[in-house]
Order: sequence, then C-alpha cells, then structure tokens
Amino acid sequence: MNYVDDLHHLVREIHAKVEAAEQAANAAANRPTTYELPDGLGEVTVSGDGALLDVSLQVRAVTAHTPTSLARALLQGIRAAEQAARRERDATIAASQ
Repeated sequence: MNYVDDLHHLVREIHAKVEAAEQAANAAANRPTTYELPDGLGEVTVSGDGALLDVSLQVRAVTAHTPTSLARALLQGIRAAEQAARRERDATIAASQ
C-alpha cells in the first residue's frame, strides 16, 4: 500500500467508528432509566439523554415527608437518574468502539 491508500483506509475506519458512536448515542438517548427513590417514596424515569419523563410517588410515603424533605428527595432522585442515564449512555457509546 502507498501513503494515499493508507490515508484513505484510515479515513474510512474513522468514519465507520463515528457512525457507530452516533448510532449508539441515538439508541442510548431513546432508552429510559428508572431510579427508585429511597424509603419507598416512588420512582423517577428519565430518557437516555437525561430528560425527565415521569415521576411516580407512593401516597403513603409522601405523607411521611415535609414539603422540604419531599423536594430534596425528588431532586436527589432526578439527579441520580440523570447520572445513571449518562453512565449508561457513555458505556453504550464506549462499547460501540
């Protein structure tokens, strides 16, 4: 092989890897992640790219919280779900390489 053929082969290889990573990222973005809130409070679900999709609360558990502790638990749960979705997305993309 000559230099030009080597470069052409390398460019095709790079394009294939980029396409695989884009496909993996798109697949991961469409895969929801659900996080169980502590104390049986309920669960939050986010999309693969971290957008909030759903919050389900257990009424009995909600009544045991103050408004402040409920807000804190929900925010922590949403953040944890977003982080889990990010880790899953990153792992999916890395596995595609």
